[in-house]
Amino acid sequence: MYTYIYYFIYSAFKKKHSDADWVAALTTPVFMWIHCLCIIALIQKATNIAIHLYPQYIASMPYGVQKYTLLPFAMAICYFIGRYFVKRHKQIEKKYDGKKMLTWKNFIIVALLLFFIPIFICYLLSPKA
Repeated sequence: MYTYIYYFIYSAFKKKHSDADWVAALTTPVFMWIHCLCIIALIQKATNIAIHLYPQYIASMPYGVQKYTLLPFAMAICYFIGRYFVKRHKQIEKKYDGKKMLTWKNFIIVALLLFFIPIFICYLLSPKA
C-alpha cells in the first residue's frame, strides 16, 4: 500500500521537481503516522487500555515542550523511512511501469487512504452527545 502511495506522489511531482523521489519518500511516512495513530486510537477505544506513546517524564512537560522534545525522533524516523523508499525506487518503478498513475480512480484511492478513513475513525471514536 505504501509503495503505491509513494509512486502516486512520485508521478505527481516528477515533472515539476528534480527531487521527486525524496518528496514522495518523505511524504509517505506522513501516511504511516496517520494510520498508526488511528490504529492506536482504535485499540485504546476497544480495550479501554491507555497506550502511552512516550515516557511519563515527557508527558508531564508542557504541550509545546513535548512536541519539541519528540520532533528530532520523528524527523529521524521520517528520514530513515524516506531513505528506504529512495533505495527501493527502481524496484517500485519496475512494479508500476506502464501503469498510468495520475487518474481519478487512483486519486480517489489515495484520498480515501489519507483523509476519509482517518476522519471516519475519528468520528467513530468521538464521544457521542
